[in-house]
Amino acid sequence: MSALRFAKMSGAGNDFIVLDNRKGEISLEDPDFIRRLCCRRMGVGADGLIFLLTASQANFGMRYFNADGSEAAMCGNGGRCLARFAVLVGAGEEEQELIFTTFSEVYHAQVEGSQVRLSLPAPKKFESDIPLQLKAGKRTADFTDTGVPHLVFFSGDLEAEDVEGLGREVRWHERFQPDGTNVNFCRVVNEHCLELRTYERGIEGETLACGTGAMAATLLAARRRWVRSPVTIKTRGGAELEMSFSLLADSFSEVQQKGEARLIYWGELSEEAVDFK
Repeated sequence: MSALRFAKMSGAGNDFIVLDNRKGEISLEDPDFIRRLCCRRMGVGADGLIFLLTASQANFGMRYFNADGSEAAMCGNGGRCLARFAVLVGAGEEEQELIFTTFSEVYHAQVEGSQVRLSLPAPKKFESDIPLQLKAGKRTADFTDTGVPHLVFFSGDLEAEDVEGLGREVRWHERFQPDGTNVNFCRVVNEHCLELRTYERGIEGETLACGTGAMAATLLAARRRWVRSPVTIKTRGGAELEMSFSLLADSFSEVQQKGEARLIYWGELSEEAVDFK
C-alpha cells in the first residue's frame, strides 16, 4: 500500500477516518483493512471509516463502514463530516446545496464552516411499545429505521441506565435478528430538548453521539407529542445536534439535522498502518 492521505474528523463526538477514493485506488471489499485502521492504539483509531466516491448524478458518493469492518447504509454524523470533507478537497462548494448518494438513498447537505445541515429522508416505519423480555425484566421501547435500525428506550434517568450491558443484550436480541439494532436511551428534558445515549452496533459500545439515533429519538418522541420542532439533542460527549421537521398526521417531512463536522487533522497512512495482527 502506497502512502494515503486522510482526514481525521469528528461529528459531535463520533470520530471518523475519511479517505478520498474518487480514483478508485482503495479496495472497498477489505474489512480487515478497515478494522485495522479503526483500531485504537494500533491504528489511527475511529468509530468508522468513510469513503468519498464519484457519483454520476450527484456531487459525490458515500460509503460508510463501522469500526468492525461491517458496512452501514448511513451514518448521520459521518454524512455531515463527509460533506465538509468534500468541500475541503474540492468536490463541492461551501454554502451551496450538495447532493450525495449512498447505496440506498440520496442526501442533501449545506456546509457553513464547521457546521453542516443535512437533509434526511423521513422514516416510513414506526413501532411503539414493543415488549421485550430482558434479563432484568420486561421493558417496552419504540423502533424506527433512519437509514439504519434504532430502538429507543425513553427513560427518566439516563445515568441509571446500563447502556453497555443492556445495549449489548438488546443489540443481539432475537427480535432484531439477523441484522441487530442500535439501542438508544432518551430522556425528554422539555418540548424542545432531549438527552441521548446510544449503543452502536458495529462499534459494539456506547459512542459519544449518534446522528441517526438522534433523528430516531426525536421523531419517535414527536409521534408521542412530547416534543416540537426544533429539538436540541444533548449528546453524551457534550456536543449538541439540532433536529428540525414537519409533523404531518403520523408521518414527517422536511427532516433536517444540523451539527458540527470538525477537521481534527490531516495525515498520511504508511504501509505499516495496517501491518499488525
